[in-house]
Amino acid sequence: ISDMCSAPKSLSCGETVYASISTATAADPDSLADGIPDHWYVVSGTDTRASASTCNAFTNFNTLLEVHTGDCSYSNRLMFNDNDPSCSIFSQASTASWDAVLGTQYRIRARPVSNTTITGNYALTLSCGAPIPNALPAPKLSEGISDMCSAPKSLSCGETVYASISTATAADPDSLADGIPDHWYVVSGTDTRASASTCNAFTNFNTLLEVHTGDCSYSNRLMFNDNDPSCSIFSQASTASWDAVLGTQYRIRARPVSNTTITGNYALTLSCGAPIPNALPAPKLSEGISDMCSA
Repeated sequence: ISDMCSAPKSLSCGETVYASISTATAADPDSLADGIPDHWYVVSGTDTRASASTCNAFTNFNTLLEVHTGDCSYSNRLMFNDNDPSCSIFSQASTASWDAVLGTQYRIRARPVSNTTITGNYALTLSCGAPIPNALPAPKLSEGISDMCSAPKSLSCGETVYASISTATAADPDSLADGIPDHWYVVSGTDTRASASTCNAFTNFNTLLEVHTGDCSYSNRLMFNDNDPSCSIFSQASTASWDAVLGTQYRIRARPVSNTTITGNYALTLSCGAPIPNALPAPKLSEGISDMCSA
């Protein structure tokens, strides 16, 4: 049993481990900086619905389970569970379930709910259930991702790009002066209701999407979205929808919510839906407009 995220214990489908949380410390150099003692496990995806659970008579303290992808940070936390209401053995046991994709490694963090000194025991079981429908391996990162508003990556209807926010910086000369790293995309209006969304199993940090017209400034921000409540895959994904008028270009800014260092991934999909009723191109400004009462 290991309390180091960099050296987790391997866990296989159907396996149960028995551990005492008293062997964990909160001072590990690669553990999350929340002061909570923990144990780390690593699981290899098998294209099945995986479940990690402490629902066992051996468990005798209030557990919390986290599932992480990537490095050992909250930005890469895929999901977590505190109390599992379906566990009739112990009301403070936890069960975390997720689609474990083939070729992807997942880290499971077993911990108490708070940083109170805990000396209890727990059992952790990994179950691999039904196959994931149409399971695919983790996608490769897309090429040409840009963190420059002046050189955005073009995005077409129906296209999905895969990116790591770690390739973005907050010091780009034409980026908004808010200190937040970002990626920029450009979309051409098609007289349809357009939607840009990070609602995808590949997304693993709290995203925010902005839609801009004109130059790269907040004054030209048409709209934004932080969390999309309709996304059942990931509660911190975003979806921005707007009427994309033919002849108008829109810039999409994909970014984390804050300027905290983020190392996670996201997928961005552009959908072009129903036609805009009676859509007309954006009118040009008329000539000969005068601010002189005499003319």
